[in-house]
Amino acid sequence: MKSARNHFHVGFAPHFKRSALLVAMANALMLADAQAACGPLAVGTYNVSQTCTPAAGVDASISTQAGTAITTTAGSSVLSRGNNANSTVTLSGTTINSTPPTAANAVFSNVIGSTGNASLSVDGGTNTVNVGGSALDAMAITNASSGLSTFSVTSGTTLNILNSVVGNEHDGIDVNASGGGGINVTHDGSGQITLLGGNGI
Repeated sequence: MKSARNHFHVGFAPHFKRSALLVAMANALMLADAQAACGPLAVGTYNVSQTCTPAAGVDASISTQAGTAITTTAGSSVLSRGNNANSTVTLSGTTINSTPPTAANAVFSNVIGSTGNASLSVDGGTNTVNVGGSALDAMAITNASSGLSTFSVTSGTTLNILNSVVGNEHDGIDVNASGGGGINVTHDGSGQITLLGGNGI
């Protein structure tokens, strides 16, 4: 009796090869969306977290362009983390929809270690950050170093925030200089912050 592995149809082999290739390409594209997001993101629609977390001592920076939409159901939608280095997030004309199942900030600029400045700026266009699920803050900076933490909305820019999570500590904008550094918050734009719990700023 022949084994099952000897019973195959040669004509089907190209189909299986094409399917395997398509799966590999799809996985590669998904991985690319989730990693190596430092610098300017290409305009588009993303459904996984966009993160910039370089090696220690290397500045982290991530920025969006007008017309970009990021919708995520896990983790932060946009994350920049500097390890003993600066961290910068810049949004421009971007829509964020974040509904993580566990605590996470939707847009997050973070410095760990003893050195580094953290900034989060909204610069140009109409920007919307919608937060649900078990999220924490819509937009947040946490700086464990003694460096400066800066949040800004530029003139002519619109920022609308909806944080629909009930309970304390679910803020619109939160800046935590846990390392003892200074904090600057400047809002020269327009828009609305709507909450069910926590503070607007």
